[in-house]
Amino acid sequence: MPANSGSDRAANVWKVSKATKASVLIDADAYYRAVHEALLQAKSRVLILGWDLDSRVCLRRDLDEPGRCNATLGAVLATLCKRGVNVNVLGWDFVSLYAFDREPQPDVSPAWNCHRRLRFVLDDMHPVGASHHQKVVVIDDVVAFAGGLDLCGARWDRPAHIIGDPVRHDPPHDPHPPFHDVQMALEGPIAMVLGDLARARWSRATGQRLPVTPTNKASTTAWPKSVAPEFTDVTIALSRTSPEYEGHAAVHEVMQLHVDVIAAAQRTLYYENQYLTSRVVDEALCASLNKPEGPEVVIVVPETCNGWLEESTIGARRTAMVEHLQAADRHGRLAILTPILTRAEGRPRLNVHGKVTIVDDHWLRIGSANLANRSMGLDTESDVCVEAHDDDEVDGIAHVRARLLAEHLDVEIDDVKAAFAQTGSLLKTIAALQGKERSLIDLPPLGPAKLPEVLLPLTAFADPEGPADMDPLIRRDFNGDRGVRRNKRAAVTVLVAVVVCLGLAALWRYSPLSQLTSPDQLNIALAPLVSGPTGPVFGVGVFVVGGLVFFPLTLLILQTGLLFHPVTAIIVSMVGAALSTVLMYGVGGLLGAGTVQRLVGNKPLRVVRSVGARGVLAFAGLRLVPIAPFSLVNLAAGAAGVPLPPFLLGSMLGLMPGVLALTLIGQGVLALLWASFNVNATIPVVVAGLVGTVVAGLVFHRRRRRGARRSRGLIAAVSGEKT
Repeated sequence: MPANSGSDRAANVWKVSKATKASVLIDADAYYRAVHEALLQAKSRVLILGWDLDSRVCLRRDLDEPGRCNATLGAVLATLCKRGVNVNVLGWDFVSLYAFDREPQPDVSPAWNCHRRLRFVLDDMHPVGASHHQKVVVIDDVVAFAGGLDLCGARWDRPAHIIGDPVRHDPPHDPHPPFHDVQMALEGPIAMVLGDLARARWSRATGQRLPVTPTNKASTTAWPKSVAPEFTDVTIALSRTSPEYEGHAAVHEVMQLHVDVIAAAQRTLYYENQYLTSRVVDEALCASLNKPEGPEVVIVVPETCNGWLEESTIGARRTAMVEHLQAADRHGRLAILTPILTRAEGRPRLNVHGKVTIVDDHWLRIGSANLANRSMGLDTESDVCVEAHDDDEVDGIAHVRARLLAEHLDVEIDDVKAAFAQTGSLLKTIAALQGKERSLIDLPPLGPAKLPEVLLPLTAFADPEGPADMDPLIRRDFNGDRGVRRNKRAAVTVLVAVVVCLGLAALWRYSPLSQLTSPDQLNIALAPLVSGPTGPVFGVGVFVVGGLVFFPLTLLILQTGLLFHPVTAIIVSMVGAALSTVLMYGVGGLLGAGTVQRLVGNKPLRVVRSVGARGVLAFAGLRLVPIAPFSLVNLAAGAAGVPLPPFLLGSMLGLMPGVLALTLIGQGVLALLWASFNVNATIPVVVAGLVGTVVAGLVFHRRRRRGARRSRGLIAAVSGEKT
């Protein structure tokens, strides 16, 4: 790998190995078919890492209906287990924001618990705000897949990206828009390296060490029959991102490799990526573009971000980076492009989700890491990189780039190669082939940022560079030390307010509320139930039932504020939340710690036990910064045996600021969002309303008993750090 020598340089790779076969799988149709064929050849063990995993996703859309049912991920893994194959699946322990887009309660789903040889675990061993983002499948340590594609819904598509394709549908969700991504298939010693990566992550998440697959029990080859190798006996490097956590040092190989290949590039830099917000990549590319002579830079990104909330945060940061790069392009070597499927107005957007970098036809890099700050230092990531050592491998990398461009430009691969051979320029090649209805176009101006300029710095919380950006401030605030400075408290107050604010907006965007066209629709439908003296009783009952099915508490409070008079709504929300707390606490006590741990993992129990030692105000803080779902905390508290009176009192104190805020401003915020979609007007209103209530909650929380022993803080306990 480039520029990786010298003791004064950070490492840009973890391990380098050989692949006897390697091929690039463009779009999920090719990947899902390939992984299906490879899985069916497994003999001993399958390891799967994912940001999102869904047992219901169909891997073969070319089969008839019965065949598709047998080709779902869950059905295939169940078949393997019956044959004696051990399957270990590790997914991200996702936050409730994503609950509506994912398989419900996957860790307790029958599909993931259908056989003793199948173990499904949600990975929660990461700092606050981080995610497990690696997408890896390893079969018998002989074949592996790595890249940007998860085995989940809303990913499948084929290179034609047919508008309105009926096959692009993963029930029970609605048909999803066109989707573009890239995965690498690998065979040989590099598969063992990816197996080591998966085993290390599994060990960190579960404490269990998995064995390497014995040679005599492994498949001799599980290479998918539908995939023709593009490379043979090629050098592959594996780079990672891993944040500092629980005594493990931070790893920034992904970031360092980006910096090094940009510095080493001489002719061309070609990117495809979902995001474009990384400060480090921005600085490295600007330095390259500022040089009188240097590589052409082509960046392919989606036309818009995914939804208005992401557009308002990540989109605002992308706008800033695009403008910065364009200002640095004094010599005309930059193109930031987006693929379109038609030039018609109202055209469907192609979701560019891949994470691809091609440098000088010499390095081909495919992985899970976005060109985003969090991929460089906060989330766990893994990228594989092909390094060319002879002309055949150089031609192979150039062929992959031609395949990608041919798909986006709707031309033949040979047309791309011929144009590049004639012009010697990537920019001129694209310009010569841009005339079709489906094509690559310059990224349209994104317009002014959705947030007011004064709030733009706060978007850093959506894309932090590492856990240090958030954890120390939160730990210091909840530490209770008299020496905490006032500016730290203010920083935490703003952080909590922004998080709650964005969470409120996200609930509207991603929850069933997004299906409503006006707030009056649901109110009219429910009016007969809530009118009269029985209305509050009905409202409290909804909270109790909602708690039993783990329905998000925030949504219940929001709708209660829309249906009742504000004073009544506050009383209903608090009483309903209290009864729900007591009920789920009792359920947890009846189930016991062992059963709850098997159902939801060890982290919730560890959290409430640690917080329980700190008393009422610690529980209030836990509710004030909702790290885990409301009902899950209640269940874990009962199972852990923490005393009910301080737990209930602390919960109610911590919930009060949120209940007041959501009740008093909920109807106005939702009405404004529905009516005008004007985030510029909405966000300041939300922030103004929330800051006051959050400040009151934080000030009350800090009035601890004199003589209370010092602690390392609530968030440290929630993160699982030892005191």
